[in-house]
Amino acid sequence: MATETDINLLLAPLEALLKQVRALTTEVERIATTLEQAEREYSQKLDGAIAEADRLEGEKRSLIARLNRAEAPGPLAPPPADERAGIEPVPPPPLTDTTIKLPAPPREKPERQRKRALADFIFNFSDSGSVIEKINALVDDDARDIGEMLELIEWGQIWKERTKWESDSEQFTRLEEWRVALEHRLAFLTEKKSLLENNSLWEERSRSDEEWQSFLDEILQQRKAENERTVIEIGKLEEQWQARREAALEVNNG
Repeated sequence: MATETDINLLLAPLEALLKQVRALTTEVERIATTLEQAEREYSQKLDGAIAEADRLEGEKRSLIARLNRAEAPGPLAPPPADERAGIEPVPPPPLTDTTIKLPAPPREKPERQRKRALADFIFNFSDSGSVIEKINALVDDDARDIGEMLELIEWGQIWKERTKWESDSEQFTRLEEWRVALEHRLAFLTEKKSLLENNSLWEERSRSDEEWQSFLDEILQQRKAENERTVIEIGKLEEQWQARREAALEVNNG
């Protein structure tokens, strides 16, 4: 049986977890915003050269395909008519039951039930319309969890409240579930931060603006140099194709 003392001992870790989660969310949002801006600047700088690279690669592949077709043997002859005639279509399976059975309505997922219970609890003790609106939007979104809902609630009296129908043990169990949800939220945000920081642009954009612009200029010059090499390759392929055509004309005219 949980007591009021047990409940009070659980409140301090809850408050600490909530602070950690909120701080990490702010950090994740900062990194994501920086990366979005970096990706826009990268695109503005390199989109033209990348589009040109795609065009040149398409031209190169087309020339290689034409050269390969010129060397490949002719298409296989179709099978004899008597062989084709012997193939009979497979009839569809007979219909055995034409009765349309409607599926039973799906039961609400346990996670959504828990989120709805949390929303109901918050509605009992919060008069902040903006928070309630955000909480309500998360209930039916299966991609959002209880931890994200709890993160929206400022630390205060609402975390210590108990409904009229809750015993000490039931309140303790609910708060323990909240603690677990916040720990899962913290783990999720930690992983998300790590993934964002592993983005290839993050390390470059974390440097000074001058170093960032220098990096973009260097990548652009590399891309232009690659395009120039592709142009040379295309020129050689065009020479091969022209030589192949001239040889074919000589054979035909000879």
